Amino acid sequence: MRSLFASFALALVTGLALVGCGDASSAEEESAAAAESVSSSDAGETPSANATGPRAEASASLANPVAAEGDSGSLADYVGKSTAEHVNGIDWNHNPTVLAGIRRSVTDASVREAIKDTSGPAALIELIDGKVASWACENHNCGDHQWMVMVEPASGATDVCYHDAAKVPGQSRWFLASGKIEQRPGNCTIE
Repeated sequence: MRSLFASFALALVTGLALVGCGDASSAEEESAAAAESVSSSDAGETPSANATGPRAEASASLANPVAAEGDSGSLADYVGKSTAEHVNGIDWNHNPTVLAGIRRSVTDASVREAIKDTSGPAALIELIDGKVASWACENHNCGDHQWMVMVEPASGATDVCYHDAAKVPGQSRWFLASGKIEQRPGNCTIE
């Protein structure tokens, strides 16, 4: 995925240089600068806070995954839709920001797999406390096996509730964007 963003950034910077300068040699210099910026981002470096211009913008977009992945549409555009409906060609369950948020927050691999692979009914996506939220459950087992994913649209901070009554009766595990895991009474429905 990083190479896709690197290619996009390189093309963007090259296009800006061609439009802004009209000089092929300066376009080549900007392309080289963008390639160097991408290499720096791959090495884990971030742009200087004082850096400006196309090179810094390309590097900054690579350093901020939410901004780079935001190209798939605003998460708020999903509100009122089913998880299967597409926004800019991507459904909720395959949106890069949603997937990245789940990967960051949910530290239990079996829970990540269950959320990803278990099919069943899902509620319409809604806005809850400023977060875009989806709720789904296992087919024919909704009361005992369900989950909710809540993503803050601007930052991508993601909280995930996972309820499996067979493992923890009467309680749900909450994997929070802060890195905490909490046990809370009840299932993942929000009244």
